Amino acid sequence: MASKHLEKLQLISELDRSRIVLKQDLRAVSEKFSFATRIQASVTKAPARWMVGAAALGIIAGGIFRGSRKAHIKARHAKALERLAAQPVPAATLAAVNAPGASRVPGILTDLLKFAFMAAKPLLLAYATSKATDIAALLTARDKQRRKK
Repeated sequence: MASKHLEKLQLISELDRSRIVLKQDLRAVSEKFSFATRIQASVTKAPARWMVGAAALGIIAGGIFRGSRKAHIKARHAKALERLAAQPVPAATLAAVNAPGASRVPGILTDLLKFAFMAAKPLLLAYATSKATDIAALLTARDKQRRKK
């Protein structure tokens, strides 16, 4: 009777050890095949490579999707445009454009905003990069705390 009880206790302890080993193996396999975890680990190990890669991808995508800046006019439409250009502009249209109350502020304001954004772009980029670095550090610290538990 006592030997059966001893055998049961041994089997229970062996099952507990097996469960622990299986949980560790399962965690290792899930971490190995977890795409998000691998990407996050790669970004934390080499953030400069990821930044350069993202910048290169942005430049390439910008070049591909920007398209042509020159307007291509088909020959059949060119004649129609020439005819329209030869026609006089109605006096009412000229009067509305050249009227004393006609404001050029929206155009000037747009140009000033474009210039201000171009001037502030390096500062904005540096600010965004520092915030992204702070967030990555925070997430890394949080992930380390979770792994300790």
